[in-house]
Amino acid sequence: MPIRLSPMLSAIALSCALSAGAALWATSADAQSPAKQCADQWKSAKAGGTVPAGQKRADYIKECRDRLAGQPAGGVVTPPIGQPSPGNPLRPAAAPATSTTTTAAPAGSPGTAAAPEAGAKPKKPMSPGMAAFHEREKKCGEEWRANTDQIKAQTPGITWPKYLSACNKRLKAAGQ
Repeated sequence: MPIRLSPMLSAIALSCALSAGAALWATSADAQSPAKQCADQWKSAKAGGTVPAGQKRADYIKECRDRLAGQPAGGVVTPPIGQPSPGNPLRPAAAPATSTTTTAAPAGSPGTAAAPEAGAKPKKPMSPGMAAFHEREKKCGEEWRANTDQIKAQTPGITWPKYLSACNKRLKAAGQ
């Protein structure tokens, strides 16, 4: 035997169901994952042009997640619109650009490393063997670009990686 509800009782049950659904929806909207919140903040900051110069998305999201981890649950705090998010307090701020001239070896010389950016790890200097390989690679690249059609006609099916390997062996054997 089916159960019949009075129209008033059915209206009350319907309103309770709707309010419960609205409450669940509001809770789920407030309880977004930190990654989603930070990604949304990144998109709006990027669109607004308020991302600090040189900051990468991964760094921004990491700092944002750290910020959100220190907040009480349920409280979503975003940086004010038009202002960049605070940087990492453990990372030194980037120094303003100055116009000082320094004397250094040319950037293309083997074994020299470019000056590291502020806050970045200095690059490991290139080994003499790797520097020699890069020089041979440049020479092979010039040969490949200049004579691609002729090289492909002499050796059907050759590709740049195969040519580089053969050219590198040839130049290395010649003492270069």
